Amino acid sequence: MSTISVPLSPELENELDRLVEEEVGSSRADVMRKGLKYLLREEGFRRIREAEEDIKAGRLYEGDIDEIVKHIR
Repeated sequence: MSTISVPLSPELENELDRLVEEEVGSSRADVMRKGLKYLLREEGFRRIREAEEDIKAGRLYEGDIDEIVKHIR
């Protein structure tokens, strides 16, 4: 597991501590991990919504799904 350093404004640091105190996570690191997981899930949902819009607009893709995904990212 790797460790990264993320500079936070005093306001964000206070909010992070508040989330720990409210037991959203057991530690600052836990809250940050949960936040990243949430962001990744939301990004997945956004991509699904875009795909639905493509289908409605008639923009369909054919071929190997793994190859198509490489070009979307």
